[in-house]
Amino acid sequence: MLGLMAMAVIAVLLIASVNVANVLLGHSQTRVREFAVRAALGGRTSRLRRQVLTESLTLSLVGGAIGLLIAPALTRALLTLYPGRLPRMEEVAFDWRVVLMGFALTVLAAVIAGLPLARRIST
Repeated sequence: MLGLMAMAVIAVLLIASVNVANVLLGHSQTRVREFAVRAALGGRTSRLRRQVLTESLTLSLVGGAIGLLIAPALTRALLTLYPGRLPRMEEVAFDWRVVLMGFALTVLAAVIAGLPLARRIST
C-alpha cells in the first residue's frame, strides 16, 4: 500500500511539473516583447536563459518549501486516518533523506519546467 501511495505521489509531482511548465510557457507569450527588447539592448541570450531558469527554480523552491511545511502534518493525518491498516506503520516517520530527495526532485522539476522557455528565448 505504501508503494502504491509513493507512485501516486510521483504521478502528482509529474502532473504538477507539467502544469507549471504550461503556465510558464503561457506566461512567456506575454513576455516576448520584454525578451526582444532585452536582446536588442545587448542582453546576452545566456543571461536571459539564466533569468528564466532562476525564475523557474524560485517558483519550484517556494512550492517545495510549502510541501515541506505541510509534510509532517500530512504524515500525522495519514497515520491517524489509517490506524492499523498500514503495514509497518510504526516505521513511518519524517525522514531527512526523503526531504533531500524531495529537494532534488524539486530542482529537477524546476529545470524541466524552465527548459522549454529557455530554449524558446534563443529562437
